Amino acid sequence: MHITRRLAGFAAVGLAAALALAACADEGGDGGDDGATPSWDDCADDPNNCNSGETAQGGQIVWAFEQEQASWNQQTATGNTFVLAQIVDRFLPSTGRFLPDGTWEWNLDLLAAEPQLTSEEPQTWVYQIRPEAKWNDGTDITADDFIWLWKHNAADPDLCDGCDPAGSGGYDAMESVVGSDNGKTVTVTLKEGQKFAEWQFLFTQMYPAHIAAAQGFDLDTPEGMKQSSDYFAETQPTYSGGPFQVAQADLRQQIILERNPNYYGDPAPLDQITFRIITEQDALVTAMSSGEIDGAGPQPNQDMVTQISQMPNVLSHVGAGYQWEHLDLNLENEFLADVELRRAIFTAIDINNINQRTFASFFPDVEQKMNHLFLKTDPYYVDHISGTGQGSGDVQAAMDILTAAGYTLEGDQLMTPDGDPVGPLRFVHTEGNQLRATTAQLVQEDLAEIGIPVTIETTADLGLTLAEGDFDIMIFAWVGSPAFQTSGNQFWACEGGGNYGHYCNEEVDRLVNEALNQIDLADVADLLNQAMEIVVNEAYVLPISDKPVYAFANADYLNIRPNFTNSGVPYNAEEWGLAATAAAE
Repeated sequence: MHITRRLAGFAAVGLAAALALAACADEGGDGGDDGATPSWDDCADDPNNCNSGETAQGGQIVWAFEQEQASWNQQTATGNTFVLAQIVDRFLPSTGRFLPDGTWEWNLDLLAAEPQLTSEEPQTWVYQIRPEAKWNDGTDITADDFIWLWKHNAADPDLCDGCDPAGSGGYDAMESVVGSDNGKTVTVTLKEGQKFAEWQFLFTQMYPAHIAAAQGFDLDTPEGMKQSSDYFAETQPTYSGGPFQVAQADLRQQIILERNPNYYGDPAPLDQITFRIITEQDALVTAMSSGEIDGAGPQPNQDMVTQISQMPNVLSHVGAGYQWEHLDLNLENEFLADVELRRAIFTAIDINNINQRTFASFFPDVEQKMNHLFLKTDPYYVDHISGTGQGSGDVQAAMDILTAAGYTLEGDQLMTPDGDPVGPLRFVHTEGNQLRATTAQLVQEDLAEIGIPVTIETTADLGLTLAEGDFDIMIFAWVGSPAFQTSGNQFWACEGGGNYGHYCNEEVDRLVNEALNQIDLADVADLLNQAMEIVVNEAYVLPISDKPVYAFANADYLNIRPNFTNSGVPYNAEEWGLAATAAAE
């Protein structure tokens, strides 16, 4: 499973440009005989418009996801998964989205115009909501919905007591969110002295304040806000402020969406989208072959890529994207609380071997990631890791670290300086994922070399497992975007919404919080690189690679195209449809 990080900043130009060039190098079926018909062949040159064409009205599609979900509230740490984000994006209003080339597009179905800064001190901007923009029950989408999201995500117990937002960056800098013009004008003002460079990417996936109020929750109190957060997490939505609405749903099996008849934008061509949960990768390939599903954006493996590429009338693509695979340690484990043990563990793990045994067979350019946030092609890139030896697989260097710290080997068992056996450590990965299962086995073998036993477990619910800290070593991927300003706060701040391993360092807290209060992205990047240097030295997260991303789709459908930002391939599902010619046959 992936976790999607909260939109973390304005596009880093170097990063966006590099990925736009790489994102659509098609390696699967072409969907056409000579390139004249719509396909993914032209995505490299025109990533935002490839596979376009005239669609028929009506029909349905079945799109598969790999992971079960446990919450409807995507704004919480538990619900903050890539899968859930792609689902709720179909019916929750957002101010904008990332296109396949990494650029930001404002939602001008919801907004009357592109928002602009109206003041630099205090930093202020204004949203104008279209008069036609309504929830599917006829209630206007208003400033109240923006205010609900601000209170929920501000990480302020005086606004929402216990809401546990996935990320608070930007929202915690706000002094006020005020409605006027019957709620259709929203004015956001930051606190005195606060700046936020990536203000454009806030207010996505907004929940309906009027629904919460109708349940009797007092949204002017922190207790009422928490009750509303729990309600949205636990209750199947009947509301919609987007092109689709929920018809039937089981978050662990499938979610059926139908066209929202009261949508204020252009109606979607498709009558229905079914999001089906298929956790086993082999079953995913079988389902595509049999016609049970029409596409997916799963985590790939060699067999899947090969088999899908051989299927007729199927478009497929492997390429670079905004995702990075990594290993996290849970510092609440009594052994992993020791930084010297963590450094030894990361030194003993052979990342190059992991990459060669997993991704390299279908993505030969894969290499160890040396910066948590930036690609090598980005102007903000700094190699923080290679000089530490982390990921080198150097067993002798790892043992030297342990010996200097007072650890000893008794046979094949590592002993603490106090004479206690270390471990076993629980390595957890998402079930059904073959490459992560391979990684778990390789880490198990690497750590056996320094006397640390590892047991391997799986989870069907990554969001819940992470939120509860139910692991010692965890592998998952952050699914990001060109934005980065809030990333450090979310990943490494003591109370960060994505800091699942309970890392805490006062200097890192200072740096990542200072990064939030910047208007110049170069200053943001410098502060985050300083924080990253400390995090790397304290061996909390070990990046594996900027992982290859993958998608495939039935070629009978148009306007489906790779989008490997955190908007996901279904970013424009309201435009998907059967090709007019295919529907007529």
